[in-house]
Amino acid sequence: MGELHHGDRPRGVQIARHLERAWAAQPAGVETVYARADSGFYCWEAVESYAKHHCQFIISARKTGRLVDELKAAVWKPSPRTDADGQCEFRYQPEGWGRAYRFLALRYVKEKRPQPGEAEQYQLFETPEYIYRVFVTNMSHPVDVLVWFYNQRAGAENLIKEANNDAGLAAYPSSRWAMNCNHFQLAMLAYNLDCHLGPLARETL
Repeated sequence: MGELHHGDRPRGVQIARHLERAWAAQPAGVETVYARADSGFYCWEAVESYAKHHCQFIISARKTGRLVDELKAAVWKPSPRTDADGQCEFRYQPEGWGRAYRFLALRYVKEKRPQPGEAEQYQLFETPEYIYRVFVTNMSHPVDVLVWFYNQRAGAENLIKEANNDAGLAAYPSSRWAMNCNHFQLAMLAYNLDCHLGPLARETL
């Protein structure tokens, strides 16, 4: 599901409405649904909607003072199966949420921060000593498995950035959804043809 909106972060009620439209469009016969979302979906309304529809989710958390306090008080362990220096997990109920959920976190010593390309994809926040990646989830898998699962969504952001910069999709020509869909399909067709034909043209030079 998709919709046009301004660049501000959507409010919880808008996110819940968007998710309800997605549930309504879900094909019959679907038995298991997974969601992985960036920090724009970090709100009680999204979590409540996921739980209502029995969706297994992992969402990147946003930095708050209370959450940082939880991270400082957590029991940290080495994280040999991820790129982080340490990992932890704990139960936590953010302010305004109806119940507590499982939170898991990775931390990086500031001198050993992630590679520049990775940092663009990651949802990171900092304290004086560490850089953190924090997630909320209702899944029971080990930390490294869930981080790997979340990381599979990161490539989409690079494709969006590439489309905006190289295929002219940063601005849409119309306020009508159908026309913008046509514009998007034609722009991506032209971009993909250019990517495919470019190497062939160089070979003939």
